[in-house]
Amino acid sequence: MVPIRLKLENFRSFSSPTDIPLDFSSLFCIVGDNGAGKSSIVEAMLWALFGASRSGYKAKDIIRTGKKYVEVSFDFKMWGERYRMIRRQNIGSGGTLKLLKMENGEYIPMTKSRRKSDVQKMILKILGTDYNGLKLATVFIQNEASLFSTMKPSERRQNLAKILGINRFQKLRDAAAQRMKDVASKNEAIRTEMEIAEKKLSDINDPAEEILKISAEIGQLRNEQDKKSLQMKEIEKRLLELEDMEKRSKEIAKSIKSLGAEKENLEKSLFETKSELANVENIISQRDAILQQKSEYDDLSKAYNKMSSLASKFFKFRDSLDSAKDEYFRKKTEIEKKKSALVAKIEQIRQQLKNLREELSDADNVKAKVEQLSAAKKMLADMELKKEKRDKLLHRREILQTKIDEEERKLREQIEQLLGENERLELEISRKAQLGRELSIMSEKLVECDEAQEKANSLRKKIVEIEKKLSTSKQKIENIFEQIAEKQEQLAFVKTGKVARCPRCGSELTGEHKKELLEKLAREISGLNAESGKIEGEIGEHTEQANKLRAQMNTLEKIAKNGVNFKKGADKLSKKLAQMEVVSEQIEKNAEQISKIEEELAGKKFALKRRSEIARINSEIGKLEFFDDALAQAQKFVDELSPFERRWELILDKRKSAQKAERELETMTEELAKIERDKILEELSQKIVNLKSQLEKIPYDSVEHDRIRERLKKLKKVPEQYFLLQKAEEQLPNLKSGLEKLDKNLVAKQRELEKYIAESEQLAQSESAIAHLRAQKSGLDAQIAEMDEKNANLHSQKIELEMRGKMREEMMREKRRLSAEIAQFRKSESLFKNIVEICGPLGIQDWLLRRYLSALEADANEILELICDGALSVRLLPESGEKLVVRISDELGERDYSTYSGGEEFRIDFAMRLALSRLLANRSGFPLRTLIIDEGFGSQDETGLEKLVETLYDVQSQFDRIIVITHLPALRDKFPAKIVVKKNESGSAVSVET
Repeated sequence: MVPIRLKLENFRSFSSPTDIPLDFSSLFCIVGDNGAGKSSIVEAMLWALFGASRSGYKAKDIIRTGKKYVEVSFDFKMWGERYRMIRRQNIGSGGTLKLLKMENGEYIPMTKSRRKSDVQKMILKILGTDYNGLKLATVFIQNEASLFSTMKPSERRQNLAKILGINRFQKLRDAAAQRMKDVASKNEAIRTEMEIAEKKLSDINDPAEEILKISAEIGQLRNEQDKKSLQMKEIEKRLLELEDMEKRSKEIAKSIKSLGAEKENLEKSLFETKSELANVENIISQRDAILQQKSEYDDLSKAYNKMSSLASKFFKFRDSLDSAKDEYFRKKTEIEKKKSALVAKIEQIRQQLKNLREELSDADNVKAKVEQLSAAKKMLADMELKKEKRDKLLHRREILQTKIDEEERKLREQIEQLLGENERLELEISRKAQLGRELSIMSEKLVECDEAQEKANSLRKKIVEIEKKLSTSKQKIENIFEQIAEKQEQLAFVKTGKVARCPRCGSELTGEHKKELLEKLAREISGLNAESGKIEGEIGEHTEQANKLRAQMNTLEKIAKNGVNFKKGADKLSKKLAQMEVVSEQIEKNAEQISKIEEELAGKKFALKRRSEIARINSEIGKLEFFDDALAQAQKFVDELSPFERRWELILDKRKSAQKAERELETMTEELAKIERDKILEELSQKIVNLKSQLEKIPYDSVEHDRIRERLKKLKKVPEQYFLLQKAEEQLPNLKSGLEKLDKNLVAKQRELEKYIAESEQLAQSESAIAHLRAQKSGLDAQIAEMDEKNANLHSQKIELEMRGKMREEMMREKRRLSAEIAQFRKSESLFKNIVEICGPLGIQDWLLRRYLSALEADANEILELICDGALSVRLLPESGEKLVVRISDELGERDYSTYSGGEEFRIDFAMRLALSRLLANRSGFPLRTLIIDEGFGSQDETGLEKLVETLYDVQSQFDRIIVITHLPALRDKFPAKIVVKKNESGSAVSVET
């Protein structure tokens, strides 16, 4: 995983949206004061990927105080592809999670699912590791570097086994031991269950004969039930016929009731129709009076409508006349007011023009002074330009002289440095003989280590052969134990059976055959026990031999491991001796260089180009012909003429004002003439005369209009009376016809009612026959119910017997199943026993830990070689009691890890931690392309810091990105680029410096 870009919003101290590029350099640092928010950048990466920061904070703990949500967008590269992870979390609950992949220059969602779990599974699949795996392999965190220094040897081994995943074999061993215990317990429980099943089986007899007897009784009872059922069907058939007659009687009763109600309704309708007919005949009798009033009402309505039309026209013209009069007087007043204002304004402008012409009389004199000022300003500008050029040349000359002095100082420092180097080289030449003796001793020890390694390899081969023999012997003894268990089971079967039978074929045995078989089984069991004892003796011998050889091998391997350090020491000494051959030549070269530099200083032969530049600058200053007195005189002349410049500006403004006043006077004179020519008042006066003439021509009489209105009020009910008359004339024929129909319907209903009453009296005779048949049916029901109860009891007895038979069969099957399970549990117990031995501390756990420790030790020593110039090396020694001891070698020899200083401990921890990251990444199958180091350099002195930075530069080629987080000023400028984090009132802010 290689970081590319990070966007934060409301994440801890980052409030406003912050965009942080992470691909501007392969090696850079993140700097800032304590608490500025440097580590939050790393936390945000982990939170975007896994929903938890490196410290395990929940979302509510990382949302900035006062904000309602947090959102992080993280772009990264993995397996050559670019991805973007966007995680948003609200303060209460809910949020979103998106994973996008770049295709054709755009980020495309990788899944349509909105479930966070689906997206999280996909990111785990892409990264190839979980939160803990990525954190351990990639992030080197403040106060977490001391993986070994703060732990006891036992804790150190447990934690390393946990990080490397070796402890899962211990969990597997514990699980197998528990399973073996569980299997033994279950086996014992099944044996007890087997004994109980055998006892229950002996108490259950075969119920087949009783089942046949009950089946015969059930058949006889079924025949008797069939006869009773036939009698019941005959009774039910006759009863249905009589019940149909009873239903017909009820239906007739309902019809009689319904017909009575219909007769009452017809009588009521007949009465209402007669009343309505009388009312209609009364309205028709007033016909002539209503028609006369209707004719008068229509004539008055026409006259009223005509008069209303004339009134509307009259009042319209009268309103127009009043409006025209108002408009005439308004316009007249407005025109007179506007003429008066224009006359006053024209007089004012004429007075203003007179005043301006008087003020412009001195314009020619001011203009001459302004022209003199312009010439003076031009001369002053020329003098100031020369002064600026002279000042720049003087400044450049001063800079050049400073650089010449600096170059002279560097040359003298170089002489001092070369003299010091010669002293150091002469001291090294004096140590040449001592280095030769040390190399000879190292070579002898290296030969001893190689011999020890060869012996250890030979012993390892012997141990492998012995372990193969042990495995074969253990398998043999397991087979023998199974045979013994099988023989003992056969022996018990022959002894305890009520009838002696052969355990193989099941045939019955006679007394003699039984005795011979028992003796044979006893002999076979005895022989197998003897053979197992012999094999157990061989296993003990092989185990003891393997342990002795393993102890010898461990001792030899400890000696052989020192060979790495001796080899490095010998190589280092050889390099130093080879360097001694060129030291004398270097001393002579340094002396020649010192002589050359001193010659340059004496003859001032250095910085020739800068000296030539100073001479050129002096020449240019002389050519400028600049004088400070001339500059002051020009400035004085400009100051004296400056007031005329302002006066000339005022004159120009007054000229513009005069021109503007003349234009305005001309405009207002034209406007006054236009108003005097306007004929609007004459047009309005003529309009008033025309409206008066038209109003007098309208023949409207308001008195006649009021009289017609009053008469119409008195006749307002006439239209309603006329409508009722028309309606009565239409209803009269229908009412007479309806009255005749009602009389006929009433007679018909009366006849139908009498018919139903007669039929009801005939059906009343069937009720006594229905009662007799129902009594017979009740008796048969009681007999059939008694037979059903007896039949149910017999069926219950049969089912109970059948269940007893099934239970007996089931118990026999259960007995066979339990026997098979006992044999299977015996095999499982043996299997789990082997797993416990293989996965124990002396089995695969020890083998894996030693293998990983070898790789970890080699990587750590390679890194220490870079950090400490080979002054330190580390050995990781697993010891009995599940301990891990760390031994460090330096120029004084080998000693315990805890005896070193804080700075040395940190360098060792750094090497171990980086080596562990490589190992974890290789094991997980994902490339370790990013390294993040967060603080932790506080224990280092200046030299230690230099070495650590050099190490980072040395391992830079192994990573696509190395990020260092620090607050130390000494580290700020040791990296090619940096991100600066600052905290202000609104939160943290970042800037990139390259």
